[in-house]
Amino acid sequence: MADRMDGNPNMDGTRDGMVRTPWTALANAANGKSGAASVGKLAFIGVLMALLLIPVGMIKDLVTERESSRSAAETEVAAKWGGAQEIAGPILTVPYRVITKNSLGISDTVIEYAHFLPETIKVDGRLEPEIRHRGIFDVALFKADLDLEGRFTQPDFSGWRIPAGDILWGDAYISLSVPDVRSLADALPLEWNGSTVAFVPDNYVGSPVTGGLQARAPMTASAPAEGYPFKLHARLNGSGAMRFLPMGKETLVSVTSPWRTPSFTGAFLPRDNQVDGKGFRARWMTLHLSRSFPQSWRGQEVGPVDWEPFAFGVELHLPVDRYQMAMRCAKYAILFIILTFLVFFLNETFDRKRIHPLQYMLVGFALCLFYLLLLALTEHLAFNLAYAAAGAGTVGLITAYGLAVLSTRKRAMALGAMLAGLYGYLFTLLQMEDFALLMGALGLFVILGGVMFLTRKLNVDAAGPALEGAA
Repeated sequence: MADRMDGNPNMDGTRDGMVRTPWTALANAANGKSGAASVGKLAFIGVLMALLLIPVGMIKDLVTERESSRSAAETEVAAKWGGAQEIAGPILTVPYRVITKNSLGISDTVIEYAHFLPETIKVDGRLEPEIRHRGIFDVALFKADLDLEGRFTQPDFSGWRIPAGDILWGDAYISLSVPDVRSLADALPLEWNGSTVAFVPDNYVGSPVTGGLQARAPMTASAPAEGYPFKLHARLNGSGAMRFLPMGKETLVSVTSPWRTPSFTGAFLPRDNQVDGKGFRARWMTLHLSRSFPQSWRGQEVGPVDWEPFAFGVELHLPVDRYQMAMRCAKYAILFIILTFLVFFLNETFDRKRIHPLQYMLVGFALCLFYLLLLALTEHLAFNLAYAAAGAGTVGLITAYGLAVLSTRKRAMALGAMLAGLYGYLFTLLQMEDFALLMGALGLFVILGGVMFLTRKLNVDAAGPALEGAA
């Protein structure tokens, strides 16, 4: 009798002292069948999630394609209006004679060119932005009003051992590099040493720049005490960016604009800047010691390849890059798929109500359709409104389908609330720039902890406890 009360297990899973009934065998058989079905369903869900990454990848490719179409539209508009602008100069060029003799004693005279940068240069600029439309795409353009002034000192040829009589002071000229002269919106008179001279297209021999403008700058062997002051005003049409080059021994640049989403780029950041709801204001100051090209050179010793790496300025970004935001949304697709399928699987496990594989597939397609809807709507609506419309449509569709598939209205509404919370969480991440990664990692940690809490007592043989109790 004592042996029967010890509860030693038998081969059929019962213990001595327990009454063997047909219910016991039925429970054991049901447990094994339910466990195998659960494992099989999990395997199917895993394969389905992997397959759903294919349409998600196709949507990402579509985002990239639409972004390329926008870039093509921007390039087309910029070709007619003006692209990214970059001001290099002014550069003073002074020709001089080089006399050589060949083996027969015959003299030959060649004209060479020496180039000099200003002692000081100051730029005051204002960018007036405007949005143009090319089809369904927005293109950010601007009109730049630039006031340049500064001073050249008397060029020094002593280091090159060029005789003073061979320097052609009267043929000196000023060069100003402009990426595309078609973008000039106004004439550019140059005030040089108290007189006004006109710019002409780049057609001077020995010019240090490719393209741009030149103007005569007559000089004498004896410079005024204050050097050669200059002043000019430029009006340019541009798009994308406005950049400057530190061509002076001391270069001061100040730019203001009502544009509220600037990006300061290039080799030098502003010494001080202010960005608010009224626009931005930025000021740069650079010295010749901060660059690798000299204040003077001869011929082609220095050129654009040497000074281009030292360009700096500001880019005008659109407030919301719809395609970048859509791509960031698509990166979270697998999270939405996993959590939604988990809700269906847990409902199926606890309530023992079978959900057809096709129903899982349709719900997965609905989740993928959100990103396509978002991409399509955001090309015609503001991003926040497009996100709200696509999210509400997807949550409503899956919740309505859950009312028919899940066992109770309460669980269907819980599914809808979970999805609404996920889309709200994703929207919050999209609004963050500096803390998006931190909040994303913390959010995933909390979600995983919640799922682990809900499934802490989950048994692979989910029907086992209930059947054992009945037995």
